[in-house]
Amino acid sequence: MFRVLILLAIICLCLAAYAYPTLNGDTGLMQIPTADAIPITGFQIAGDIIDLKTDNGMPMRLTVGKKNDMEVFITYFNQNGGAKLLGGGMKKVLWEEIPGVTSSAIAVGARSLKNDNTGVNAVELYAVGSKIIMGEKFAAYGSAPLRGHLGLMVSRFSGAGSSTTFSAFGGVSISTKNGDSFMLDYMPEIKGKAVTYRNDSLSAAVRLKAGDNLWLQAGNSNPFGLRTNGVTTIGVMYEYGDETEN
Repeated sequence: MFRVLILLAIICLCLAAYAYPTLNGDTGLMQIPTADAIPITGFQIAGDIIDLKTDNGMPMRLTVGKKNDMEVFITYFNQNGGAKLLGGGMKKVLWEEIPGVTSSAIAVGARSLKNDNTGVNAVELYAVGSKIIMGEKFAAYGSAPLRGHLGLMVSRFSGAGSSTTFSAFGGVSISTKNGDSFMLDYMPEIKGKAVTYRNDSLSAAVRLKAGDNLWLQAGNSNPFGLRTNGVTTIGVMYEYGDETEN
């Protein structure tokens, strides 16, 4: 009930952008980052209720937009009876996708996540590309009917069985002119010699623009790869700031 009240409080902050934070806090789909950054000099705050049946915690994220296509972010998640996560990082868009000018957007980022329950700490570096793969002629009207996202990540885990791993991630998204979107993304399983650091996750979500500065999100995901199955999530994101000319 308390987490529902937090969501309502975020909604009450709002009396346009396609950017929305992942569960980790960087701009992207449900779990994977995209080659986009928050397009404002300001901030976004988001929260999602994990597993409506059991109220299994609420990942809270704060993403702050900087000039020159850069963002910094933090995330906090206290899973009921389980993981207690604290993380953050930054992302820089190297170049934007401009239909007819540049073929795709490219970004690089770094993020860390500490699990106080297991004692495992993760530091991840990634590069990701995003590109309109269908319907490019509609981009001039503010929508990207089908956009693909593909990235590579190197993860360094320390604590319970240190390991360095390499992985790939990907997803697709469909956006509308008014800011609504649908997405699918996949994060692979990461295993060490004696421990599974992250289970794989196939996520799907719908985001709806509910106001000038407010978005709602509903979907199914395996947050942070902590579980062996997906669960229903529902959340809200509020944005405040001025559009940035980069």
